[in-house]
Amino acid sequence: MDRASEQGLFARIQNGFEPRTVLGDVKKHLFTIIALSLAAALLMYVRGAKRYTPVYDVSATYVVTTRGANASLISNLSSAQQTAELLSRVVTSGPLMDAVAAELGLPYVPGAVSCEIVQETNLLVLRVTAGSPRMAFLILDSVMRNYPVVTDLIGRDVVMRVLVQPEIPTAPSNANDPLPGAVRTGTACLLALTLFFALASAARDTIRRGSEIERRLDAKYLGSIAHEEEYKTLGTRLRGGETPTLIDSPACSFRCIESVQKVCRAVQNSMERGGHKTLLVMSCEENEGKTTVAANLALALSQRGRRVLLMDLDLRNPSLMKLFDFDDEPITVLVDTLMCAPASGPLIEQMGEDGVYYIFNTKPCRRSTEILTNGRLERLLALLRERFDYIVMDTPPMSLTADAEALADMADAALMVVREHRTEARRIADALDTLSGCRAEVIGAVLNDARASLGGGVGGYGYGADVRGSGYGTYYGRYYGSNA
Repeated sequence: MDRASEQGLFARIQNGFEPRTVLGDVKKHLFTIIALSLAAALLMYVRGAKRYTPVYDVSATYVVTTRGANASLISNLSSAQQTAELLSRVVTSGPLMDAVAAELGLPYVPGAVSCEIVQETNLLVLRVTAGSPRMAFLILDSVMRNYPVVTDLIGRDVVMRVLVQPEIPTAPSNANDPLPGAVRTGTACLLALTLFFALASAARDTIRRGSEIERRLDAKYLGSIAHEEEYKTLGTRLRGGETPTLIDSPACSFRCIESVQKVCRAVQNSMERGGHKTLLVMSCEENEGKTTVAANLALALSQRGRRVLLMDLDLRNPSLMKLFDFDDEPITVLVDTLMCAPASGPLIEQMGEDGVYYIFNTKPCRRSTEILTNGRLERLLALLRERFDYIVMDTPPMSLTADAEALADMADAALMVVREHRTEARRIADALDTLSGCRAEVIGAVLNDARASLGGGVGGYGYGADVRGSGYGTYYGRYYGSNA
């Protein structure tokens, strides 16, 4: 990475650092962090176990005195200790090791010989370490028999008497315990991965606050739809089903409803100032929650006494029916109407006596772009404008098909849904630049899935993927490029 790139990365981290989003990303990758750390610890444990080489220690304790001194009452302990210290330095000398190797019939001594003086005594501990208990004992036994070779080097008045006889060891002196090394490796890996994901999160060029929409996207900020947990009860979590995220659902909190109502008020004011009736609810990429935002905006506008039509124009991946749980209802499919196929019933249905009117879709269509641009939809919208105060349209993501741009040339206004800390800001800005060349006026952007900051702030409601099981990976992965 060159210096300019490093400075750009540092600037993104410095300007966009948000502890809450960083902790959220670390939590999202927590399973990966723990799994890799455990794998590293296990590999280190196996490596340590395989590389373990047992060694055996055997020792003998000597009393070192000088000739003429009383064995029980040492007249000059200091002199005897000095003699023992000198002996400890020369006992591992070349002459003694050569004699031991010759006696064992080996080219060298296959072990380590060391001497240690017991503090403030004239006791000397002779220790041998080798790869087998037998070899360690044989080396020490040979040293004990050949030590006069070195006593001649320091004087003949040195006397060494065995105080503790050596014994053949029954267990290695170094325990086979690779666990501490494995724990250290796993801990280091855990910290390193946590730091890596934290830095990667901080460096992502995403929208983390509502204030960044106007500053970085050059779009009007219309409010935030705050986060709410997908699973309201233990039963829904165990079943794997999400709690409905619609403002007319009893599961939605007061904070949820207020969050959507504030955004609805801002959207309605912008629509009325521009004299707009048709609104496209758009997103740059998939799973930003635009379908649920579109549905809740339609519900909120209807609660304000407006006559509202909700249309599912995401022909490649229709999901509004799943959101409203209308999978088993017999309805006329919009695609059939646009293709002039025989109708099985009325195209427009109503939810409740005073609820939102809707035009749903039931199946994905590969020829979506061709169908949307054949002129029939534009004529249908002209007729619908006369019957409804507002028409809210759910569209496909702009980054995956050309459908959204085609629809933007038929609508009056467009609203960009930006999910907090998901899509790169430059991609959203490019999408907004593309919309600027279309007929629809971009009235602003909404920050979706906005969570409460660590020190307080907004909280409440938000969305993840539009509908569980309706991700774009299935349909757009199959159809993208076929006729877009």
